[in-house]
Amino acid sequence: MATLDPQLLAFLKTFRRKPFNEVPWEESQASFQAVFKAQAAGTSLVSTQDLSIPGPDSNSLPIRVYTPEVQTPPMGGLPVLAYFHGGGFAFGDLDTPSHALCSKLSSRAGYIVVSVDYRLAPQHKFPAAHRDAYAAAAWVAEHAASLGGNPSRLAVGGDSAGGNLAIATCLQAYHEDGPRIMFQLLINPVTDLLDSGHASKQLFADGPFLTMAGMQQYYTWLLTEPEQATDALLAPNLATDLEGLPPTFVATAEVDLLRDEAEQFAGRLTEAGVKVEWKRYSGMCHGFMNLASITQLDAAEKAIDDCAAVLRQAAARAHPAAAL
Repeated sequence: MATLDPQLLAFLKTFRRKPFNEVPWEESQASFQAVFKAQAAGTSLVSTQDLSIPGPDSNSLPIRVYTPEVQTPPMGGLPVLAYFHGGGFAFGDLDTPSHALCSKLSSRAGYIVVSVDYRLAPQHKFPAAHRDAYAAAAWVAEHAASLGGNPSRLAVGGDSAGGNLAIATCLQAYHEDGPRIMFQLLINPVTDLLDSGHASKQLFADGPFLTMAGMQQYYTWLLTEPEQATDALLAPNLATDLEGLPPTFVATAEVDLLRDEAEQFAGRLTEAGVKVEWKRYSGMCHGFMNLASITQLDAAEKAIDDCAAVLRQAAARAHPAAAL
């Protein structure tokens, strides 16, 4: 029987908001931003710069570049992580929910982190966010040097819906001869929109933090046609070819309805011959690494340390002579 971490449980007992599926999108967006207001206002651990880059559909994409302080930059520039925030494809921006997480990853891993403010549903349906994510990764690969980064040490990552965007970006990059991606960091990723009988979706349908009713609302906002739920970009567990994906770290939470589908994806990558490391964090719920900045959560800080460690290892494998 899964038991919530005492620090997390204490926070959740004070946490009150209406479920996202029970209020209009505008109110849900305001509620989502309010949850992470404190961490967004916090002092960044690294230098940041907000830019705008060209999007794929004559749109512009806001990005935030996090650059760590390093005494001796490695030969060829710092490794770079293109990061996509979570929020059910419908919420989030450069401030919420992942600003503090991106800052910590940049500081602890020694990466330039580029956070992408992709288009959101319901105003922009699938595949708008996926097109933005791929375009942003391609831009980062092309312009990494101008940011102080090394284009040959490019990683992608994301949490929840952002994890899905990272996977989709890697799939497209491989099959469309796009940017070379050395690593993907997946935190509680969405890998299957269908109810595929995973035990975690039954055990934790009512949360905490993420519910099945909320997920269904997200998909209603995202999809134009129900058949899109089986698209491999949205449901990479249904993809027939995963052999070309880069080495991967998958972080899952024990008390999360997405747990089993994410771990199934890790297993499918292993079967495809992809180098995979995955870790389940006991007592944690969905979004726990983002929650670390708004409550006392030692296990989440340890998980962020783990993510930073695997990012450093990935950079060292890519260019051993230029290891940090």
